[in-house]
Amino acid sequence: MNSIYQIARLTFVQAAHQTRSWVIPVLLCIATVLSARGGIASWSDFYRTSYVPLLLLFLPLFTCSGIVAAEVESGRVLVVHSLGISRRTFIIGRAVGAAGFCLGVATCIQFFVGMYLVFAHHVPTLRGALGALIGLAFCFAYSACLLAFFSTVLRSWGNTGVVLALTYLVYPFVDHLCREMPDVLWLTRLFLIGPYELVLRGSESLPFPVVDLAVVVGACALLTTAAILLYSRTEIGKIAGHQAS
Repeated sequence: MNSIYQIARLTFVQAAHQTRSWVIPVLLCIATVLSARGGIASWSDFYRTSYVPLLLLFLPLFTCSGIVAAEVESGRVLVVHSLGISRRTFIIGRAVGAAGFCLGVATCIQFFVGMYLVFAHHVPTLRGALGALIGLAFCFAYSACLLAFFSTVLRSWGNTGVVLALTYLVYPFVDHLCREMPDVLWLTRLFLIGPYELVLRGSESLPFPVVDLAVVVGACALLTTAAILLYSRTEIGKIAGHQAS
C-alpha cells in the first residue's frame, strides 16, 4: 500500500508540473465565470451548462494520457522497477495519482462555484457539492483507468486523444439510440460517457443507482486488470533502448 501511495504521489507531482495539465483547469475557471454571469442558481445548473461537462470529461485526457507510455519510452520506469516496485503497483499508483489530481482540480473549482452560490443566491450548497464531488471521483477514476489502459496500447499522447475524442463524439448518437431502446443500450451509453450522470445526480442530491455504481466499479477493475496484463508483457528495456538509438 505504501508503494502505491508513493507512485500516486509521484504521479500527482508530475501532473502538476505538466503545462498541458493546466489547460483544462484554466478553461474551467473561465467556464465558472461565464456560468456565474449566466445566472446559475444551483449545482445542477453548473454541471448541466453545455461546456462544463465537456471540459470535465477532457480534464483526465490532458492529465492521464501517456502516464504509462511516457515512462516506458523514456526508460524512467526502469529506475522505478529497480527499486522493487512491481508492475501491478505501478499501474494502480499511476491511475490513482492521476485521478487524485483531477479530483483536486475539480474540488478547487467547486469551492469557487460554492462561494458564488452562497453569496449570490444564498443556496445551501454542501449536500449538492458533496454529491457532485463523489460523482466526480467515480468519473475521474473511470477515466484514469481507461487512459491507463490506452497508454499501455497506444504509444502516443495524440493517438490517445484521438481515440477518446472519437469515443465522446459518437456519444450523442448512442444517447439518441438509448432513448429509443433504453433497455438495450444503457450499458453502452454508460461506458461511452463514463459515469458523468452520477455527477448530475449527485449535484441534484439524488441517490446514485446501485447498478450504475456497480458497472463503473466493475469497468475500473476490468480496465486496470487489462492494463496490468498488457504492461506485464511490455519489454521496457527494448523500448527504451530503441528510443535512445
